[in-house]
Amino acid sequence: MTAPHYTPSGDPVFNSSGASNLIRDEYIAIEAALDKFAPFTANGVVQINSAGTAQEANVQLTLAADLDFSNANPEIRGGDTNGEMFFSPGATNILGGVVRLYGDTHASKPSYIEFYEDATRVGGFNATTGNWDFDGISGVTSIIDESDAFFYGGI
Repeated sequence: MTAPHYTPSGDPVFNSSGASNLIRDEYIAIEAALDKFAPFTANGVVQINSAGTAQEANVQLTLAADLDFSNANPEIRGGDTNGEMFFSPGATNILGGVVRLYGDTHASKPSYIEFYEDATRVGGFNATTGNWDFDGISGVTSIIDESDAFFYGGI
Protein backbone atom coordinates (compact mmCIF):
# COMPACT_ATOMS: atom_id res chain seq x y z
CA MET A 1 0.00 0.00 0.00
CA THR A 2 1.48 3.30 -1.06
CA ALA A 3 0.04 6.33 0.67
CA PRO A 4 1.17 9.86 1.50
CA HIS A 5 1.93 8.82 5.09
CA TYR A 6 3.49 5.40 4.56
CA THR A 7 5.37 3.59 1.83
CA PRO A 8 6.46 0.02 2.54
CA SER A 9 10.20 -0.56 2.21
CA GLY A 10 9.86 -4.11 0.96
CA ASP A 11 11.75 -5.48 3.95
CA PRO A 12 11.76 -8.03 5.31
CA VAL A 13 11.41 -10.25 2.27
CA PHE A 14 9.47 -13.50 2.45
CA ASN A 15 11.35 -16.32 4.26
CA SER A 16 14.16 -14.03 5.42
CA SER A 17 15.65 -15.07 8.72
CA GLY A 18 17.68 -13.35 11.38
CA ALA A 19 16.88 -9.82 10.22
CA SER A 20 14.62 -8.58 13.01
CA ASN A 21 16.04 -5.06 12.71
CA LEU A 22 14.37 -4.79 9.28
CA ILE A 23 10.91 -5.53 10.62
CA ARG A 24 11.54 -3.22 13.60
CA ASP A 25 12.30 -0.38 11.19
CA GLU A 26 9.14 -1.19 9.27
CA TYR A 27 7.06 -1.12 12.46
CA ILE A 28 8.56 2.27 13.35
CA ALA A 29 7.54 3.59 9.91
CA ILE A 30 4.02 2.21 10.36
CA GLU A 31 3.76 3.77 13.82
CA ALA A 32 4.88 7.15 12.45
CA ALA A 33 2.20 6.90 9.75
CA LEU A 34 -0.52 6.05 12.27
CA ASP A 35 0.55 8.97 14.46
CA LYS A 36 -0.45 11.30 11.61
CA PHE A 37 -4.09 10.26 11.88
CA ALA A 38 -6.41 12.46 13.88
CA PRO A 39 -7.09 11.19 17.41
CA PHE A 40 -10.45 9.59 18.05
CA THR A 41 -12.54 11.42 20.61
CA ALA A 42 -15.83 10.48 22.20
CA ASN A 43 -18.78 11.73 20.13
CA GLY A 44 -16.41 13.31 17.64
CA VAL A 45 -16.14 13.17 13.87
CA VAL A 46 -13.00 12.52 11.85
CA GLN A 47 -13.05 14.14 8.43
CA ILE A 48 -10.62 15.18 5.70
CA ASN A 49 -9.65 18.86 5.59
CA SER A 50 -10.83 21.07 2.72
CA ALA A 51 -7.49 20.74 0.92
CA GLY A 52 -7.76 16.94 1.03
CA THR A 53 -4.33 16.61 2.62
CA ALA A 54 -4.99 15.65 6.23
CA GLN A 55 -7.53 14.40 8.72
CA GLU A 56 -9.15 16.58 11.32
CA ALA A 57 -10.95 15.61 14.52
CA ASN A 58 -14.04 17.77 15.00
CA VAL A 59 -17.09 17.89 17.16
CA GLN A 60 -19.26 18.88 14.21
CA LEU A 61 -19.50 17.56 10.69
CA THR A 62 -19.35 20.07 7.86
CA LEU A 63 -20.46 18.76 4.49
CA ALA A 64 -19.65 20.31 1.13
CA ALA A 65 -22.32 18.24 -0.62
CA ASP A 66 -25.71 16.65 0.09
CA LEU A 67 -26.41 14.39 3.01
CA ASP A 68 -28.13 11.32 1.60
CA PHE A 69 -29.61 8.53 3.70
CA SER A 70 -29.67 5.04 2.25
CA ASN A 71 -31.90 3.36 4.81
CA ALA A 72 -35.70 3.44 4.81
CA ASN A 73 -36.23 5.23 8.14
CA PRO A 74 -33.34 7.60 8.86
CA GLU A 75 -33.21 9.46 12.15
CA ILE A 76 -31.49 12.68 13.09
CA ARG A 77 -31.11 13.05 16.83
CA GLY A 78 -29.76 15.98 18.76
CA GLY A 79 -28.84 14.06 21.88
CA ASP A 80 -29.34 17.16 24.04
CA THR A 81 -32.69 17.17 25.84
CA ASN A 82 -32.23 20.65 27.31
CA GLY A 83 -30.86 22.37 24.20
CA GLU A 84 -32.01 23.41 20.73
CA MET A 85 -31.63 21.92 17.27
CA PHE A 86 -31.58 24.26 14.30
CA PHE A 87 -32.38 23.48 10.67
CA SER A 88 -31.23 26.35 8.49
CA PRO A 89 -30.19 26.71 4.86
CA GLY A 90 -27.84 29.59 5.70
CA ALA A 91 -24.38 29.78 7.16
CA THR A 92 -25.84 30.72 10.56
CA ASN A 93 -29.01 29.85 12.43
CA ILE A 94 -30.66 33.18 11.54
CA LEU A 95 -30.52 33.17 7.72
CA GLY A 96 -33.43 32.02 5.56
CA GLY A 97 -36.26 29.82 6.73
CA VAL A 98 -35.25 28.26 10.04
CA VAL A 99 -36.85 25.57 12.20
CA ARG A 100 -35.88 25.36 15.86
CA LEU A 101 -36.67 22.27 17.91
CA TYR A 102 -36.33 22.49 21.69
CA GLY A 103 -35.52 19.55 23.96
CA ASP A 104 -38.09 18.21 26.37
CA THR A 105 -36.21 19.55 29.40
CA HIS A 106 -35.30 22.96 27.94
CA ALA A 107 -35.44 25.59 30.72
CA SER A 108 -37.86 28.03 29.08
CA LYS A 109 -39.33 26.28 26.01
CA PRO A 110 -39.66 22.55 26.69
CA SER A 111 -40.64 20.59 23.54
CA TYR A 112 -41.40 23.78 21.59
CA ILE A 113 -41.21 24.01 17.80
CA GLU A 114 -40.52 27.43 16.25
CA PHE A 115 -40.39 28.73 12.68
CA TYR A 116 -38.32 31.74 11.70
CA GLU A 117 -37.78 33.92 8.66
CA ASP A 118 -34.20 35.02 9.17
CA ALA A 119 -34.17 36.17 12.83
CA THR A 120 -37.93 36.88 12.98
CA ARG A 121 -40.17 34.30 14.62
CA VAL A 122 -43.21 33.68 12.38
CA GLY A 123 -44.87 30.72 14.10
CA GLY A 124 -44.58 27.74 16.31
CA PHE A 125 -46.01 25.22 18.73
CA ASN A 126 -46.14 25.95 22.45
CA ALA A 127 -45.98 22.51 24.07
CA THR A 128 -46.86 23.95 27.48
CA THR A 129 -50.28 25.22 26.32
CA GLY A 130 -50.72 22.83 23.38
CA ASN A 131 -51.40 25.77 21.05
CA TRP A 132 -50.05 26.71 17.64
CA ASP A 133 -49.46 30.32 16.64
CA PHE A 134 -48.74 31.73 13.21
CA ASP A 135 -47.45 35.24 12.54
CA GLY A 136 -49.18 36.75 15.55
CA ILE A 137 -52.32 34.56 15.44
CA SER A 138 -52.18 32.51 18.63
CA GLY A 139 -54.33 30.02 20.48
CA VAL A 140 -54.80 27.67 17.52
CA THR A 141 -55.35 24.19 18.97
CA SER A 142 -55.39 22.33 15.67
CA ILE A 143 -54.25 23.14 12.17
CA ILE A 144 -57.53 22.12 10.47
CA ASP A 145 -60.82 21.79 12.28
CA GLU A 146 -63.56 20.68 9.87
CA SER A 147 -66.27 22.57 11.78
CA ASP A 148 -64.48 25.87 11.16
CA ALA A 149 -63.24 25.18 7.64
CA PHE A 150 -64.43 27.26 4.70
CA PHE A 151 -64.49 25.71 1.24
CA TYR A 152 -64.42 27.81 -1.88
CA GLY A 153 -65.70 26.39 -5.14
CA GLY A 154 -67.52 23.46 -3.54
CA ILE A 155 -66.38 20.23 -1.99
